[in-house]
Amino acid sequence: MELISRDAIDYVVQGHSLTDLINYHEQAVLAVMREIYAGEAPPCGCSLCVEDIYALSLNSLPPRYIQATSVHSYETSANFIHAEEIRQKVSQAAEKVGSRPNH
Repeated sequence: MELISRDAIDYVVQGHSLTDLINYHEQAVLAVMREIYAGEAPPCGCSLCVEDIYALSLNSLPPRYIQATSVHSYETSANFIHAEEIRQKVSQAAEKVGSRPNH
């Protein structure tokens, strides 16, 4: 399967748009990465290393696809992963990327 840009993907099935389904952890990892790297730079600031940290962090978390309007109900569910655990996953990913950069 050839991967294509998200912008080029048609998220419509039988006339129903699926664009309101999100992986909650994508936004949570982004928020944590922005928080961590607001005060300090990642091990390497190049785009490839930052993308690798993001990808490794997401791959270490279970996907949690929810409707965008259901964020509150997920945040109160038993499956919710707290920001501290996500911070750990981002830190572990940054250590891994820092010790073996992919460039």
